[in-house]
Amino acid sequence: MKTEFRKNNKGLSLVELIVVILIMGIITGGAVLSFSVVVNADTERAAKKISSLISMARTQAMAEDSDTVHIEVRVFEFNGDLYAGIYKCEAGSTPVLIEPVQVREKNPLVPASKIANYKVTASAYHRTNKLFDIDNGIENDIANENSGTEYGFENAIKFSFMKSTGGVKSTQQGDSGAVTDEDSSTFCTDLVLSGGTNYRIIVVPATGKTLVKESD
Repeated sequence: MKTEFRKNNKGLSLVELIVVILIMGIITGGAVLSFSVVVNADTERAAKKISSLISMARTQAMAEDSDTVHIEVRVFEFNGDLYAGIYKCEAGSTPVLIEPVQVREKNPLVPASKIANYKVTASAYHRTNKLFDIDNGIENDIANENSGTEYGFENAIKFSFMKSTGGVKSTQQGDSGAVTDEDSSTFCTDLVLSGGTNYRIIVVPATGKTLVKESD
């Protein structure tokens, strides 16, 4: 008895093809949305961490015994990631990372704590005037982590604080940049973090206090 097999060569109908395309679109759209949500959350978290470090630094500066000791917050990029830390700086001495403590105790040569990964970038502003991007300014200075050599901060932004009021004493771009006070047009008043949604960290010069808000 001969058995006949029927061949179905019709393929997908137009309706089935549309359904497949819609499903693929929903999956892709969901993945893109999830990625965007994660990046936005990382950017906001990074802004709040930097704001917290600035608050801690001004408190530390006001608690110091002498005005000759400078407490600085440094924000910089290394290998594409964003870092920040609080440093104690004394004349003739290498800046010492004092916060985050766990980073210092784990490896004294680590420049600071990683605030965000490559998806979040930072720029320094004088109010609405952009001063510079905080980008890979120190990459070449950290080639040998075991050398004990002081890290460079060519394109970092540095804030130092006054003992008497906690206000911002000065800002500086890197170690070789000019130190600027509140009256200078190159004094950094804002840091803008970009990563999906932009977040602006506003630093009030007179008090050293900060405000974090979404920015255009």
